[in-house]
Amino acid sequence: MGDVWLGLLVLAGVTFTIFTQAKGLTLSWRRVVLLPAIVSVIGLVGLIGTAGVGPADVLCMMASAVIAAAIGIGQGVSMHLEARNGILWGRMPVRGLWLWVALIVCRVAMVAVAYAIGAKAAYSFDAIILTLGINRLAQAAVVGTRGLKAGMNFAS
Repeated sequence: MGDVWLGLLVLAGVTFTIFTQAKGLTLSWRRVVLLPAIVSVIGLVGLIGTAGVGPADVLCMMASAVIAAAIGIGQGVSMHLEARNGILWGRMPVRGLWLWVALIVCRVAMVAVAYAIGAKAAYSFDAIILTLGINRLAQAAVVGTRGLKAGMNFAS
C-alpha cells in the first residue's frame, strides 16, 4: 500500500509542477534548485539502500538519467523568462509542455525495458524519483544560467 501512496504523491508533484510552469511563476532558488536537489538525494539514498543492484540496473538508470537531463535542458531552453519587479519569472509555453510528455513516455519505456530484463531497482519508485530530480536539476541549470546572464535575480 505504501507504493500506491508514493505513486500518488509523485503524480501529484508532477501534476503540480506542470500546472505551475504552464501558468507561470516567480522563480526562487529554493523552488528551482533546492527542491530538485532534495528530490534527487531522496531517490539516490533509496537506491543505495536497495539490495541486488546489478549492471543492468546501473545501465538502465544511467540511460534514464541522460534522457531526463537532456529533456530538462530542453525544458530550460524553452521556458519563457522575464523580470517582474526585478525578480526572475518563468512560464513554460504550451509547446514546451510536450517535453513533459516526452519525459513520461521515456520513463515508461525505460520501466518496461528494465522490467523485461529483470533490473528491479531501475523500475523502482526510488529510480523514478531520482530521474525526476535529475530532470528538474538540468532545467534549473539552464534557467539559472539564462536568468543570471540576463541580470535577473531569483526571488528570496
